[in-house]
Amino acid sequence: MTEETTFPTDANDDAVVYSAFVRAQRKFKKALKKVENTHLKSRYADLSECIDAVIDGLHDEGFGLTQWAETKDNGVFVKTVIIHE
Repeated sequence: MTEETTFPTDANDDAVVYSAFVRAQRKFKKALKKVENTHLKSRYADLSECIDAVIDGLHDEGFGLTQWAETKDNGVFVKTVIIHE
């Protein structure tokens, strides 16, 4: 389930944000697969590991990230919002 909120911008604003996001992505680290799934005999990176891998790059380029849980009729979801200064 994906919900998206957009705000009025012009093409120049979009270009600034897109450029900053690409710079941030270049700084992302690998999310290490530290957690073991014994049922499937595999390993995975949990949510906190994924955030740790990207948060410094996001902050360096003026992005903020917030998350919270929302309950809907069909389950609980984590909503992620990324903002740019």
